[in-house]
Amino acid sequence: MNNLGNFLNLFKNKTKAYKLLLYISSKLGVLESFLNCIKEIKESLNLCANPDQAFSYFERFLENTTAKITLFEILKASKFYCDLLFDIFAQSNTLSLLLINHNEYFYWLLEELAANKTKLIFKEEIDKFIKSKKTLDEKKYLLREYRKKEYLRIASKEISKICKSHEIYTELSELADACLEVALDIAFNEEGFKDRNLCIISMGKLGARELNFSSDIDIIFVHDNANDTQNYFKVAQDVVSIISDVQFGSFVFRVDTRLRPFGNNSSLSLSVDEYENYYFSFGQVWEKFALTRARFSAGDIGVAKKFFSVVRPFVYTKNIDISYIEDVRSMRYKIKLEKLSNYKNDVIEPLKINVKLGLGGIREVEFITQYFQLIYAGKDTDLQTNSTLEALDILYDKGYLKQARKLKACYLFLRLVEHKIQLKDEKQTADLPLNKEELEIFAKKFGLKTSEFLKIYNKITDTVHEIYKTIFYAHNIPIFSPIESLEGFFEEEFSDYKQISIQLSDIARKSKFAKSNPALLSAAIDTLYKRFKSMAKSLNSRLFLNVLSGFNSILPNYYDTFFGNKRIFETATLAFALGLHQKLDQYSFLVDEFFYIDQPLEILELTKQEKERLEFNVALKLLSGKLDKKSKKILSVFAQNFIKHLIEKLEIKDLIVLAYGKLGIEELFINSDLDLVFLAKSVDDKKISEVSNLVKELNKLYSVDLRLRPFGEKGLIASEIDYFKTYLLKYAKDWEKLAIQKARIIYSDVECDLKDSITEFARFIDKKSIRDMKNLIEAHKGFDIKNAKGGIVDIEFILQLLCIQNGCFKFGRSIEEMIGEISQIKEVRFLKAVYIYFSKILNLTRLIPNDIKYKLPVLEFLLKEDNLEGKIKKLQQKVSGIFNAHFLLD
Repeated sequence: MNNLGNFLNLFKNKTKAYKLLLYISSKLGVLESFLNCIKEIKESLNLCANPDQAFSYFERFLENTTAKITLFEILKASKFYCDLLFDIFAQSNTLSLLLINHNEYFYWLLEELAANKTKLIFKEEIDKFIKSKKTLDEKKYLLREYRKKEYLRIASKEISKICKSHEIYTELSELADACLEVALDIAFNEEGFKDRNLCIISMGKLGARELNFSSDIDIIFVHDNANDTQNYFKVAQDVVSIISDVQFGSFVFRVDTRLRPFGNNSSLSLSVDEYENYYFSFGQVWEKFALTRARFSAGDIGVAKKFFSVVRPFVYTKNIDISYIEDVRSMRYKIKLEKLSNYKNDVIEPLKINVKLGLGGIREVEFITQYFQLIYAGKDTDLQTNSTLEALDILYDKGYLKQARKLKACYLFLRLVEHKIQLKDEKQTADLPLNKEELEIFAKKFGLKTSEFLKIYNKITDTVHEIYKTIFYAHNIPIFSPIESLEGFFEEEFSDYKQISIQLSDIARKSKFAKSNPALLSAAIDTLYKRFKSMAKSLNSRLFLNVLSGFNSILPNYYDTFFGNKRIFETATLAFALGLHQKLDQYSFLVDEFFYIDQPLEILELTKQEKERLEFNVALKLLSGKLDKKSKKILSVFAQNFIKHLIEKLEIKDLIVLAYGKLGIEELFINSDLDLVFLAKSVDDKKISEVSNLVKELNKLYSVDLRLRPFGEKGLIASEIDYFKTYLLKYAKDWEKLAIQKARIIYSDVECDLKDSITEFARFIDKKSIRDMKNLIEAHKGFDIKNAKGGIVDIEFILQLLCIQNGCFKFGRSIEEMIGEISQIKEVRFLKAVYIYFSKILNLTRLIPNDIKYKLPVLEFLLKEDNLEGKIKKLQQKVSGIFNAHFLLD
C-alpha cells in the first residue's frame, strides 16, 4: 500500500488517479502485473511532462490492448520504451489517441523505431500497402493510415531523442515526397493519362527538407506541354484531393498551392513557359524569397530541371541589390502588424508568443538566410541551396555572415520549440501556451522549470532579433530608413505610432514604385497629420491608422487621383477612417465608386455585388454631403426590385408584400433589416412553402424580420387577407397602428380593398399608449439619437399624429406626400428639418464600427462640427417640448 500511496503523490488530481488504479485492478484484473513494475512506471511518470495526462491515457491504452501481460513485461524490461510510452502520452494528444486506437503500433515501434527511411523506401512500402486496393477511396484511406503510422514513428524518435533534429525534418520531408509521388501515380492512373510530363515542386519547409510535424506542404505543379494544360490541371486537382481531403477526421498533409503565379486566380498547373513569362514580367521580391526554397519533390525530374533552369536567373542575379533590405523589412513589419498585434500576456512578451513569426523567431532567421542567399548566390552557386541549415553553414564557412553559426543554434532550438507545440494536437500553430499551468507542463518537456525555459527562450529570441536589426536597420535606404524617425515623430501623439509608421513607409514605397507625384503625397499626409493629432488620444491613433491602411489598400497608380483631387481625398479620408477600406479588400471594383460620387446612382443588375456597390456609393455620398433624395431611395428601390425579381423567379402567385420600417418609408440604409409581412387570398401548405423559400432567398442578401406579422413569431409566415383585416380590427395593438402607418405595399398581384381597411384601422392613435411606449423606449443609457427624448422616434410620432389630425393620412401615400399637405404648420417645417439632420447623424452612426463605444467625437470628425452633443441636446429639447404639447395634454 505504501507503494500505491507514494505512486499517487505523483499526481495533481489524486482522486482521478486513484479511480484509474481501481479500474486497472477491478475491471482490467492486472493489478499484480502493474505492481510488479510500479517502480519503473513511477520513474517514467516522474520524468514526463504531465503525469496526470500520461497515466489517464495509459489506462485507456491498457484497456484496449489484448496483450496486457506482455505490455507490462516490456515496461519492466526496457526503461527506454517505458519512458517513451509515457512521454508520448504526456506530450501528444494526437499520438496518444492513435496508440489507444491502434495499440499494435506500440509493438511495431519496438522493431521500427530506429529506422531511417528515404523517399524510395517510403514509396515502396506505400505501393505495397495499397497495391491490392481497387477504389480511390480505399487508396486514400490507406495512404492516410500509413502517414499517421509513420508520423508516430518519426515523432517518437524526436520524443525519445535518439536522433538529431535535422534528421527528423528530413525524414518527414522524405515521407511527404513519397506521399506526393504515390498520389501523382494514383491521379495519372485515375485520369488515364499516358503523357506524364508533370512534376511537383515543393517550397517552404518541405522545399527546405525541414518539414514540421504540422506543416502545410507548399507545392506548385509544373508541366512541359502547354497544349495539355486542362489534363494536367485535373491531375493536379486529384493530387491535392488525395493528399489534403479530410475524411474520418484525418488527412495525409495540408496542402497550400497559393505560391503559384497569381495564386488562386490561376490554373493549378502551369507550363514551364508560363512560369518563365510570369516571373520575368510580374515576379515580386517575395517570390524570389519563396523560390530560394524550391525543390523537386515528385513526378518528372526532367520537367523540374527545365523549370529550375528558367527560374534561377530570376531568383539569383549577379548584381547585389541592396533594395532587398527594404523588402525584408516591409515583409517583417507586415507580419508583425497582421499576426502579432493582438497578442496579450503577462508572462511572455506579447510579440514573442509566436515562435515562428514573433520577434527573434524562426521567420527572422529565414529572412536573414534568404536575404544573404539573394545577395551572394548569383555569383556563388554553392549558396543556391534550398536548406536553411545548409545555407547557414555555407554563409559561416565562407565568411559571408559571421553570426551564421549562432543563428543556426538558435534556429534549431526554436524549431524544437515549434515541434513540441505542434506535437500536442497536430495543430497548425506556433503559439506558446499562455496559461501558466500549461506553460509549466510545456517547459517540463524540455526538462526545465517555467522560469528556466523562458530565460533561455528570451535569450535566444533576443539574440536573433539583435542580429536581424544589425542587418536590416544599419543601412540608409531612402524609402525605408524613415521608419525609426517616423516612430519618434509620432510616438508622443499616437499610441499606435509603430503601425502608423509602417503604413506610411509602405505608402511611400508604393508611391515611388508607381512614380506618383511626391508633392501630392507629402501635402496629403501633412493634412492628415494635423487633422488627427488634434483629436482625443483615445481615438486619434485608431482613425489615423485606419486612414493610412485605407490608402495603403488601394493600388498606387490611383495615388495621384486620390491625393490630388480634394473631394475624393476628403471622402476617402472619412470612409477609410470608418474602416470602409476593408470592403475594397473583398470587392476591389468598389474603388471606382470614389470617381462617381457626384453621379446619379442607377441600378445595373440585381446581384449581391451590385448591392455592395450601391451601399458603398451611398456611404460615400453620405460622407461627402452628396446624398440627394433619389440616392437616399436607391437601396429601397433595389430591395423592392429584388423582392419582385425573386417572386417572379420562384413563380409565386397570389401574394401581397407589405414593407414596414425603413423599407416602408423608402429610407433603407446599409445593413438595414427588411421588415416584411406576406399576405395572400388563401394560405395553405404550398403557400407557406413558397413564402418560406422566398424568405430563404432574401436572407442571402438581407436579414429579414417577420415579427410584425399577425401575432409575431407565433403567427404563420403568411396570412390570408381577410384574416389580416380581422386581426387589425380585433387583436392588433396600438404600436402596430404606428408601425403600419409607415408601411406600404411593395408588391401585389392581388386586387383587394386592403388600403381602405388599413387606413381605417390606423386612423386613431391612443395618446396614452404612445406615452407608455415612449417610457419603455427611453429606458436606455448613452448616446441614442433615435430613441432618446426628443429623438427621431418622437418626431415620427408627432408627424404621424399631425397627419391623422389634419386628414392627410391614407395608407399607401408616402410620408413626404402626407407631410407636404401640412408643411404650412411652422412646427412641421422645423420637425422635418430636424428629422433630416438626425437621420443623417443616425446613418453616420451606423457606419461607425461597433467597438467604438463613444461615437460623438467620430461624428464631430465626420461632420466637422464642434460641440455636437450640445447642439443635438438643444434640438432634442425643442422636439421633446413639441411632443409633450401634443401627447401629454388630452
